Amino acid sequence: MSLKASATARKSPSPALIVGTRPMRSKKGARWAIFTIQDMTGVQELLAFPESFARLENILKPGAPLLLKARVQIEEAGTRLSLQEARRLEDVAERTGPSEFRLRLDMSLLNDETLNQLEQLFATTPGQTAIVFELVSPDGSMASLQSQKRIRVKPELEEAVRRNLRSAGDSEGCVMCAAQKEKKGSPTTTLDRQR
Repeated sequence: MSLKASATARKSPSPALIVGTRPMRSKKGARWAIFTIQDMTGVQELLAFPESFARLENILKPGAPLLLKARVQIEEAGTRLSLQEARRLEDVAERTGPSEFRLRLDMSLLNDETLNQLEQLFATTPGQTAIVFELVSPDGSMASLQSQKRIRVKPELEEAVRRNLRSAGDSEGCVMCAAQKEKKGSPTTTLDRQR
């Protein structure tokens, strides 16, 4: 009688790239797959059984950098990885971005056209960052309003917002403030309009 060595452990999330896919069907007809993944240590097979495959299929695409969490099973036949969770690295990086995008606006320069253009810009970059408008009145008082819309802050978006506000009549344009205000550990991005 031989002893069968078996150990199971959870693997901490690791970045990897899917380099190959073999679609499979279970005896009951459920879809699952065997993925060939590559990371800093080499190439290995990853099994995505029906439950995890159905839940994560839309992000399990070849060539997409992923953060994978797998169960490691060490058996006589070798080591086997079974997929538990997967996230796109792009999405993980987005969560570490600023928690707020603050836009300081002079109320005397606001009009419907400017607000509509800003709304259109923000619609093109959905994400996790809250938009906060700091409205400055002619007497210097300020009110902050948080939008329900959330965006992904990118340099292209910041530049488009600057252009939009310059065209709204501010000859000085707007200046990026390197504000590193902490809100739950995340920096805040602020665009100021100079008077």
